[in-house]
Amino acid sequence: MTDELKIALAYTDESSKRARRIVFLMQISALLVAVAAFQEEDIHWRTARLTVAQDLVWIFNCVPAYGDMDQPVAMPNTRATCRQRPTSERLQHAISFLATWGFSRKQTEKYLDELESSMVHQVVTISAPVLGFTFDVNDLSLVSGITFFLLLYWLQFSLFRQEENIRQCFELARRSSELALAYDLMVMTQVLTVPRSRLAPSHAITGDAAKAVPSSRLAGVGKRVQKMTQVPLLMLLTGAAVHAYIVSDDLRTFSAGENVSPLLGRWETVLAALLMVAIIHRTLLCWIQARGVGRLWNDVFTELQQSPQGFSPEI
Repeated sequence: MTDELKIALAYTDESSKRARRIVFLMQISALLVAVAAFQEEDIHWRTARLTVAQDLVWIFNCVPAYGDMDQPVAMPNTRATCRQRPTSERLQHAISFLATWGFSRKQTEKYLDELESSMVHQVVTISAPVLGFTFDVNDLSLVSGITFFLLLYWLQFSLFRQEENIRQCFELARRSSELALAYDLMVMTQVLTVPRSRLAPSHAITGDAAKAVPSSRLAGVGKRVQKMTQVPLLMLLTGAAVHAYIVSDDLRTFSAGENVSPLLGRWETVLAALLMVAIIHRTLLCWIQARGVGRLWNDVFTELQQSPQGFSPEI
């Protein structure tokens, strides 16, 4: 192998690693954004605990006798609060919780204060990992939209450079008559793309050995390889999927945001929707670029398949 081809292989491997790092960073970002948004949902454990604590405080204030919940006895300063009676199911859950933990009224109020403080400092206020700054949960759609758009823009450029590097590496390998070797070596370093290996069972079994293997088994191997090639492409959709969830949640809770700041809520919702369109467009471009890399691998695979040297179980 020539020194020029060795250098080209190293640069091609580095471009593949760069694309993998960006995709990994996008998966981590998507996970963090999804977790931050999910903490606001009613089905989240923190929200469920807060609801139980609020119901317990209601019981202590409005129902001195737990067995007579239909006729609450309200203190003068809590009469307005007692009108907002929780459902019977929620009250039963609260009483079961109280029977398990045995909280007193003072302990219950302290528990509620701690949960409310936790909601403010860990759910309403979000801390960006590594970067260190904090932002309001209502800004999540804007922050996530900008983050995913920049990552996808960076990924598109990295995929473009990866395709160019692979093409140039194959061209150098053709000149030195080492295309098969270069192909086999580069296949070992691929993750986001899953090229067909010349050493795979469906291609390495030839002659009499191939006749002894059922055609259904060979077809099954080919189908599994084909399905595996779609998994990395589906990872490109995580940013768009998570941001769509954030935008839909903003639209669902739009009225709550207007109660705090109508102007800010409307502007951020509009910007988040525009970023959603940009993210979908950029995701589509990355998908096309990734498919282009896959087609390049298939073209070289077909070229080697038709070459006189054929396929061999050895590199």
